[in-house]
Amino acid sequence: MQSFFVVSGENVELAKDEIISISKSYDKNTSYKSDSKLVITNSNIPWSKIAQRGTFVRTSGKLVGTFSDLFSELDLSLLHKAETFACRAISLSSKRLNLADIERTVGTAIKQTSGAKVSLSNPVLTVHLIFTDSQNYLGYSTKLPEQKRPKKVFKSPSELHWKLGRVMVNLAGQRKRSSV
Repeated sequence: MQSFFVVSGENVELAKDEIISISKSYDKNTSYKSDSKLVITNSNIPWSKIAQRGTFVRTSGKLVGTFSDLFSELDLSLLHKAETFACRAISLSSKRLNLADIERTVGTAIKQTSGAKVSLSNPVLTVHLIFTDSQNYLGYSTKLPEQKRPKKVFKSPSELHWKLGRVMVNLAGQRKRSSV
């Protein structure tokens, strides 16, 4: 099962390493490749399990395939039927793309073929079109529950930033402890 993870712009290499480490902590046979701010893993671990632990993950989901010409090769029948959906285009490419037009065009095609309704605020399914300089990817995701960090009672001027602390734990390759 292939999954994609688009990481934020801060600490890109650290974010990529974190995704790979989390995936390998659950499945030692994980293979991966990265391109710009994109990490693609091939693993038995669901993308949602990795994304919930990733500190710098901006967007993630299941990778469906690749395409070179959006309008002639895009196979929308691979997507699960959902009641509501949103289409999101992400440019990690050096080329200038009109992402709003791409989202509108693909969203219209999905709506016509599937009969699903567009919901930009609370979609059941989000279709992701990811453009890089070397390849274009199609993926989808469902909504993940929001995680809230516990509020700190005491602060220290010498404390480590919470994101870096979390990344260090994930890079150590520890599995998340399950509650008994």
